[in-house]
Amino acid sequence: MAIVDDHPLVRAGLRRVLEAEGDLVVCGEAGTGRQALALARRGAVDAFLVDLSLPDVGGLDLLRRLAEACPGARLLVLTMHDEGAYADRCLRAGAHGFLQKTESPRALVGALRRVLDGGYHLSETTLRRVLGRLASRGGGPGPPGGVEALTDRELEVFELYGGGLGTREIARRLHRSPKTIDSHRCRIRVKLGLDPGTGLVHRATRWVVEGPGGPGCPARTP
Repeated sequence: MAIVDDHPLVRAGLRRVLEAEGDLVVCGEAGTGRQALALARRGAVDAFLVDLSLPDVGGLDLLRRLAEACPGARLLVLTMHDEGAYADRCLRAGAHGFLQKTESPRALVGALRRVLDGGYHLSETTLRRVLGRLASRGGGPGPPGGVEALTDRELEVFELYGGGLGTREIARRLHRSPKTIDSHRCRIRVKLGLDPGTGLVHRATRWVVEGPGGPGCPARTP
């Protein structure tokens, strides 16, 4: 398996936890999305442990590209990103499991074994929510409001604004034009019911700092 995380100390700690099991072998490490894709193209990796926050490639884009480059590999996301906002997006992008970094080493090993055995790993709360959403399609409630209404790219842009990046910085990070990022910004404002000006940046910053359940990111009101 390969560990994909931009922090060397985190990668070293994860390697120790996994290789202490005896039957789990770490065959590679990557600190960027490009390095992870290079490992995938070699075709010798059976699983990737992937953080969503990397300096060069968006996490959801990386999952899609890993799944395409190495179709037989299992993908387990290990991240600080909010599970409620990202877990089902990661599954749609090709991941087989989602685990937050606040979980214990035992939980990590269990999730990885489940994924390697051909299964999927989600917390019980997220699994109930995802199944409930699937069951409600075709006659249930309309599209979700709040941050869940954003597309994957819009959510990525929203979070980067919340991390303090400006439009031109986000454009360089995502390899898009500033005009494209401005278009995303406009759609985000409409979907979240935000005023023009600094409303989006304030909302995004509070969402990043407090999390989606905090007072800074209430559901959009009609």
